[in-house]
Amino acid sequence: MRRATVTLAALAAAALLAVTGCGYKEGPAGTVVAKDDRYSSATKTRHYYLTTTREFEVHIDDYRACYRGSSYPKCTEVR
Repeated sequence: MRRATVTLAALAAAALLAVTGCGYKEGPAGTVVAKDDRYSSATKTRHYYLTTTREFEVHIDDYRACYRGSSYPKCTEVR
């Protein structure tokens, strides 16, 4: 019983580390000058990009909240 508990705790910790490492790094602050979304037919996934001083990948929520001319990373949904 003790071994099963330790194993379960180790698996939970490993899963937590895997999930927290999956986020995107925040891009450079600045005015959004371009937005782009790209679809990969090979993997059937879509990637979302914003451009301030350079292009960087973002989560879909950030992509939707930011519009051209808004100030990243404090984009708002209201135009």
